[in-house]
Amino acid sequence: MTTHIDGIDDLESRVGQQIGYSEWHAITPEQVQKFAEATGDFQWIHLDEERAKAGPFGTTIAHGYLTLSLAPMCMSEAFVLGGEVQMGVNYGANKIRFTAPVPVGSNVRMGATLNDVARFDGGAQYTVELIFEIEGSERPACVAECIYRVYTCTSQSDYETMRTDDDLPQGEDKAIAVEHMFNQIAPRYDLVNRLMTFRMDVGWRRRTVKALDLMPGSAVLDLACGTGDFCNDLLRYGLEPVGLDFSAGMLRAANTDAPLIRADALCLPVPTNHVDGITCGFALRNFTDLGEFFKEISRVLKPGGRIGLLDVAEPSNPLLRLGHSIYFGKIVPKIGALLSDQDAYKYLPKSVQYLPDSEELLTELRAVGFSDVDRILLSGGITQLFVGSLDD
Repeated sequence: MTTHIDGIDDLESRVGQQIGYSEWHAITPEQVQKFAEATGDFQWIHLDEERAKAGPFGTTIAHGYLTLSLAPMCMSEAFVLGGEVQMGVNYGANKIRFTAPVPVGSNVRMGATLNDVARFDGGAQYTVELIFEIEGSERPACVAECIYRVYTCTSQSDYETMRTDDDLPQGEDKAIAVEHMFNQIAPRYDLVNRLMTFRMDVGWRRRTVKALDLMPGSAVLDLACGTGDFCNDLLRYGLEPVGLDFSAGMLRAANTDAPLIRADALCLPVPTNHVDGITCGFALRNFTDLGEFFKEISRVLKPGGRIGLLDVAEPSNPLLRLGHSIYFGKIVPKIGALLSDQDAYKYLPKSVQYLPDSEELLTELRAVGFSDVDRILLSGGITQLFVGSLDD
């Protein structure tokens, strides 16, 4: 069960205590292969099952750093630090020891013990001992003393600004507020989406996957993946998606078999020219710098790789535009208030102000190598889809 820690005062009260365990997670051959590809570590002890049978462990074993890389996911399952805390970053490690090999096929989980907390102006630094256990083994796979920093906004002022003011936050304030908002609405996000779009969101995503026109087995990043809906549609078409989102709350609420990573879409943990396709659903207006986002997706795509970027639009027909404005601006917040978070769903219609006009978006995409990019209007123009290929 996840431990909920209500701010820095509560965190300080738990120094010296066990603060949670993650779920058990299987270490699969597919994970090991993908980690080898990502890191360039192709040692036979990790990948060659036949040769490993005669090796020191009798089987292939996971990379030590693969085990450690599970820490962000496992920490989000073990404990949630809320209250006035708005964001956190990795700050380093005092000690890392790989104390036992993890046979491929094993299950591992992580336990966390809080060692110390030190406040600073605007946040706190804490040190936590992470112990990765192997199911059925007395000896842990990894023991690490890791350092994290968390940051606050006085009285949650940045989030309150988003919730109550007409002026929308910018830059880092926007990033903090958007992350907090999506953490808040994650538990009922899918339900509200289905209701407020009359399930049209399902068709929009599937239209996007078809527009990618990729061969089965192609690797696709779904950015701002949320609870994994896009990933599930990609899987249905035989593609191999990996979802990325910077909201831990959304990733915890996800319901997909695709691998998920907590990451910033403006600084993707992906090698250059590595994936065949990229999707992104209704998140362009939430990024702090669209230009940097477009540069990053062009970096990680292979030449000829495809993009499918969905977001809201305004119909050109005056009657449709009026009806859409009333529904999106007045009715959607009421649905959100009834089923989820009223203030968050007041923000969502306002957030359209962040989105540049379509010609500017097309120009920016062409500037980073998508010379054939096209804009397709869906459902009478209430949604727009940008599709294109990265120049060879």
